[in-house]
Amino acid sequence: MATPGEGRITQIIGAVIDVEFPRESIPHVYEALKLKDVDLTLEVQQQLGDGVVRTIAMGASEGLKRGLAVQATGAPISVPVGQGTLGRIMDVLGKPQDNRGPVEASEYLPIHRPPPSFEELKTRAQTSHTALRDLAAGLQPDALTRTVHIAWFPDPPCVITVAEALVQVAMHTQHHRGQCMTRLKDFGGEPKNVDWIIWLWKQKPKGRWS
Repeated sequence: MATPGEGRITQIIGAVIDVEFPRESIPHVYEALKLKDVDLTLEVQQQLGDGVVRTIAMGASEGLKRGLAVQATGAPISVPVGQGTLGRIMDVLGKPQDNRGPVEASEYLPIHRPPPSFEELKTRAQTSHTALRDLAAGLQPDALTRTVHIAWFPDPPCVITVAEALVQVAMHTQHHRGQCMTRLKDFGGEPKNVDWIIWLWKQKPKGRWS
């Protein structure tokens, strides 16, 4: 990989920003670029030729202008991974957004990675640990009992608590499509579409999910 070089912004169209580099040091696709005078990261999406790359801004582009200096990093955008990330809320750059301090992680991986090989895939059913309990622990005391309005298209909107919504998220992520359909049928429900699971809301005396 060539030594990271410096370029200049040549065009700005919303979040799409073109940057020109010396031809001998043009960045690679998916490489992260940093603006020198602004706290903003760009990601290369396309090489247009003649040293120009088309990028996507990973943040607000208001106030930018042509001619601003951009530094190539020589590496893709990487985010923290591992146990320390469970229950945390982060943006696409891996920066915490939950006001719980920095993410404790010893390993960072690129956001664009090849899919696992067939030999690495597991065919047996297993639980997906989503760390919803850790996420709930960081909420305000009354957050789980608050009611929210949710519209499960095409069914009419319903009112449930945050805790009930988290339970449904956990159930949806722990079972693949076939298991979800089987569970719905066990409770008397009927999936409306074989490709997309739609949870059916049935109003019962105590108001429960089925």
